[in-house]
Order: sequence, then structure tokens, then C-alpha cells
Amino acid sequence: MIYHYSQKVQKNDGQQEIQQNEKRFTESILATIVPIWKSYAEKTGSSLFVEEFKGEVALMLTNSERFDVSEDDVAVKLALGLATYIGIDIAENEVQMCLSYSVE
Repeated sequence: MIYHYSQKVQKNDGQQEIQQNEKRFTESILATIVPIWKSYAEKTGSSLFVEEFKGEVALMLTNSERFDVSEDDVAVKLALGLATYIGIDIAENEVQMCLSYSVE
């Protein structure tokens, strides 16, 4: 019985570790990547929407014209490269860029 109890505790500790990693990941994205996109949105006159999920941060930028990434936008290029999903669509006469940053 003691051995079985020990396994159960280890399983819970593993689950706690996963939750802590997800929380750290989300906090890191909110502290580093989101400010890059906020600055880019201000620079381009875009709207920025941010949603936080368990182990994931989703962003959507909307603009009535287009998104330009120039040679000087090094941080934006880095943020694009780190995204686990990038989608670009046109909806309601606006360009939408959706990005996801996921721990998985």
C-alpha cells in the first residue's frame, strides 16, 4: 500500500509540474512576445486582441490595409518565428493575422 501511495503522489507532482510549466510559459509569452505585437500594432495602426488559455496565448491583429514587416522589424520577425500557428485572412474588409503560442 505504501508503494501505491508513493506512485500516486509522484503522478500528482508530475501534474503540478506540467501546470507550473504551462503557467511559466504563458507568463513568459505575455511578458516578452505580447509587448512586441503591441508595439507593432501601434506602429501600423492595427488593433490587437489577446486571449490566454491553458498553456497557450492567442493573438489577433486586424488592419484595414495590410501588414508590412520591414528590415528594421527584427523583434517582429522573431515573434513570427516563435509562433506555433500563423493564419492570415481577410474578413469584413480587414486583414486579420492570427498567431498562437503554445507550450505543446
